[in-house]
Amino acid sequence: MKQRLILLFTALILCIGAQAQTKVTIVSNRLTYDIYIDENYAVLVENYDNPHSDIVIPASIYWNGKRYPVTKLADNCFYKCETLKSVTIPSSVTSFGERCFAYSGLTSVTIPSSVTSLGYGCFAGTGLTSVTIPSSVTSLGDECFWHCSSLKSVTIPSSVTSLGDECFCNCWSLKSVTIPSSVTSLGHMCFYGCGILTSVTIPSSVTSLGKGCFMNCNNLQSVNIQSRFIKIDENCFTKTKIDNFTIMATTPPSINAKCFDNINKSKLIVPKRSIKSYRAASGWGEFGYILPVGEEPQECEIPHISYANGKLHFDSLTPNAEYRYTIDTADDCIGAFTKNHILLVGRYDISCYAISDGYLPSKTATIKLYLINANLKWDGINPSTQMRGVVVSTENSTVTLSGLQDNERVIFYNKNGMKIGEARAINGETFISTQADVIFARIGNQSLMIKK
Repeated sequence: MKQRLILLFTALILCIGAQAQTKVTIVSNRLTYDIYIDENYAVLVENYDNPHSDIVIPASIYWNGKRYPVTKLADNCFYKCETLKSVTIPSSVTSFGERCFAYSGLTSVTIPSSVTSLGYGCFAGTGLTSVTIPSSVTSLGDECFWHCSSLKSVTIPSSVTSLGDECFCNCWSLKSVTIPSSVTSLGHMCFYGCGILTSVTIPSSVTSLGKGCFMNCNNLQSVNIQSRFIKIDENCFTKTKIDNFTIMATTPPSINAKCFDNINKSKLIVPKRSIKSYRAASGWGEFGYILPVGEEPQECEIPHISYANGKLHFDSLTPNAEYRYTIDTADDCIGAFTKNHILLVGRYDISCYAISDGYLPSKTATIKLYLINANLKWDGINPSTQMRGVVVSTENSTVTLSGLQDNERVIFYNKNGMKIGEARAINGETFISTQADVIFARIGNQSLMIKK
């Protein structure tokens, strides 16, 4: 029995010794490797204190009379290796570990077509200016290119199916990106803070956009989502400058109130049959204009502005038109044309354009609204109020006055006081054609100075 116990103990020791010998760590040309003897491969491990700026990784390592292929770059392989500028990677390598080159001085890298995955934070905080990802890679890990502030362009192959959370977060110099039709999801904050990205097309294969996906892309103006069914997470386009947003989904995706900022003058382009649905949907209805996909929209008819009974009225021939207007108090005062004194009256400058779903906004109509005294007794018309509004509009050489009483007389003078014409109001309007830049229109006992 004692002899058997001795033999069993000896076998156990030999077994432990054999297992201990399955991995050895060596240094070759100032690079550290773990060699897995039984599995017949080597892994390049932590080399953060390597002083070289240009590193060439060999395809295999020779040890104890045998060569072992280098198949992986381990986690933290060149983490914070600030002297590193470029690296040559052999085709024997199939994967990059987490934070493999993170916060190193790396500015140039060629990823071989043997690599199938890029780990978490693989190139985070590096100085890369451009990168081409080979078609062997199927996914980009979370924070893969996080805070690569010098990265201007990236080529993503059609083999990639997902972009991880914060994958290109804070890539401030990224001007453009092409998302291939193989990608099905963009992670949370995937392109957060890409400050000079101006446009993006999201292919029909994408079914979800993560939380804050394009948040703080403060120059993003144009978005084209080709997906017919897509989930848009909260704050997806917050703090952008969306001017033109196209989405092919026939049913408006549910979005939160902070998905967009300042879109009351922006265009939303959707399938024609879905225009009413988007206008009624929470968040989407905030867009200024909703237009149909694939059609050349017409402009709304320019609105007509009138004033009566203390109210401004806007009218357009375009169906269901709504109106955007501004009213400014005139900087200068308007006076009556008399021999020795001026009676002041008020003036407002008013501009207005029409909008309607399915149409482009109209051209802007502008008028001047004068509030004048209604004392007209010497013209045979009794005043109904003490003050009233007269609307003045100009187009080319024609000056039109509205808001008058029928048959009311208006006398026109040039700036030298010479009479240049007179007219009676018909349906509350009258006009004069003149090339003069400044004229006076006398209504009752008051004159309006009109500048074209």
